[in-house]
Amino acid sequence: NLVKTENLLRNSFKGIDLLMYSSGKTSFLDYGLKRKITLINPSPFDISVIWSDPPRQMVCVEPWTSPRNSLASGWRKINIESNSFQKLFASIIVENL
Repeated sequence: NLVKTENLLRNSFKGIDLLMYSSGKTSFLDYGLKRKITLINPSPFDISVIWSDPPRQMVCVEPWTSPRNSLASGWRKINIESNSFQKLFASIIVENL
């Protein structure tokens, strides 16, 4: 919900911790540095987390495969058998405004 997100971001000086389910693409605008940050995160990386840790002047955007506590709940947990692998893809695009 855009209104809820806007209200949360008004208190960004206190820190941001936002988890959202995406459709494979999440973007935000950095007006301070005049750029657009886009996270391309197709399934199973279709959960996006944006967080900050004041007083550090940074914002982190991360692709996640499952929400918090999923190792305990098992929801969306990915099990990879020993001696095997699974390829996953995510990328970040930074564009000037």
